[in-house]
Amino acid sequence: MEVQDDKIKAEATKRMPQIEDSINTLLFTKTSEELPSPEGIEKLKGEIIKRTNAILPLGGVKDVYFTEFIFK
Repeated sequence: MEVQDDKIKAEATKRMPQIEDSINTLLFTKTSEELPSPEGIEKLKGEIIKRTNAILPLGGVKDVYFTEFIFK
């Protein structure tokens, strides 16, 4: 996750359990057909940014990076 400044990074660290829960809840709504495409990945990134910024009082998440995906 890329944030704008150290204050936002500290707030994100403090609220990480809420952020993780929100992302996990979002992922449970996705099907394996929605994700394995460039469009699906970009949509998911946007949804994660939106949900995370809604949790953080100052917002500030600029981007999300995935390092790996595992599909079953």
